[in-house]
Amino acid sequence: MYRDITLVWADGGYTGLLVDWCRQKLALTLEIAKRTEDTTEFVVLPVRILGGL
Repeated sequence: MYRDITLVWADGGYTGLLVDWCRQKLALTLEIAKRTEDTTEFVVLPVRILGGL
């Protein structure tokens, strides 16, 4: 239905098997937005644009 979507950003809680599953089953790249170690409260993370998007 949304075959043009190839990259998805997700919270750090979605690491692990989901990254591989998205690649294998959905042909998606799931990129995890990591926060710094000194962050203790909610902070909106900047999106890192890759590949000239």
